[in-house]
Amino acid sequence: MRNWKVPTRTLPMPPAESRFRVKGHGLRARMAVYDRIIPGGRAAVLAAIDDPVVREYLGAPLLAASWYDCFAHSWASGASRSTRAGISPGARAPRGSTRARVARYV
Repeated sequence: MRNWKVPTRTLPMPPAESRFRVKGHGLRARMAVYDRIIPGGRAAVLAAIDDPVVREYLGAPLLAASWYDCFAHSWASGASRSTRAGISPGARAPRGSTRARVARYV
């Protein structure tokens, strides 16, 4: 396993193989929020994810009682930030406050 302290653009292991999990109802709620606040909803967030394996994993039907990979869940969060701020997929997110980031890229 790679050093988790060093930022990378890939998951430390393939989706569903990590022992760190999040319950499905949390991931479903997150996707519902994307549908409400992001233009294009969850489809736009999934399209902004660079890794096709992660995109396919999160695009599958989500069951509330199942467990899902926490790292893939974090990728969805990052993709939603990029999508909402108008940053092109794959671009490195800028540092600083959220307000400053949005002001720079919108």
